Amino acid sequence: MTFLFNGNTYETNYAKPKILNNYFQSQTILQVPDHANLSFSPALEQTIHDFDISFEDVVDSIKMLKTGKATGPDSINSYVL
Repeated sequence: MTFLFNGNTYETNYAKPKILNNYFQSQTILQVPDHANLSFSPALEQTIHDFDISFEDVVDSIKMLKTGKATGPDSINSYVL
């Protein structure tokens, strides 16, 4: 699976999650006007233009899940997937 982000192509298993993590982190900016009030506002400087995920990519990722681990925020056990 490859994808294009800001004119660059990312193909390696190291670069893809790193650039995705950076992208999603950039989508919110933590503002602390006073210590009692936390708010998030979107940062709209970056967008992902092309992102292709094949059926085989999804199946391969699901096969790599560890069945003995706790569920995530969706409460779906990896064994069910």
